Amino acid sequence: MLTPVVIWWLFALGLAALSLLRPAAARYVLAAFMLVMSGVNVYVGVTDPGSYVTFGGSSPVPLYAWFFHSVVGLAPAAFVLALAVFEAGVGLALLGRTAWVRWGAVLGALFALAIVPLGVLTSGNLAFALALLLLLARPFSRSLLDVWTGARRHLPVA
Repeated sequence: MLTPVVIWWLFALGLAALSLLRPAAARYVLAAFMLVMSGVNVYVGVTDPGSYVTFGGSSPVPLYAWFFHSVVGLAPAAFVLALAVFEAGVGLALLGRTAWVRWGAVLGALFALAIVPLGVLTSGNLAFALALLLLLARPFSRSLLDVWTGARRHLPVA
């Protein structure tokens, strides 16, 4: 049976395989995913910010449950919108050149790993973090803007 957890695991493992086999394509897919999720968080943050308190507050890790009830619960919309800005920043960084891609990959992976303790539903983030970290193995000399404008830029071999 394809539950949301299984679907997320399969999708994240597919992203990890893509990062391993086609890292240039993977970074665009990962960037698009982060940007789309930023938009989803903006929507939910505006329409139902309390759902984050409920979801995070049900974490099996007491520190996480406390944080979501006691801290996020004070201003859930602000928390979710800050989260969305962070996700958008990661997505945009993944569209840049090597240094930006690396920052985006590391910060995105740390974020994905940080929310694993929220519960089984987020366990697939382990594979998602792997997909991001696999991007660190390759330089990206062209940003998405470079690709669109046809600009050529080569990195020195180091």
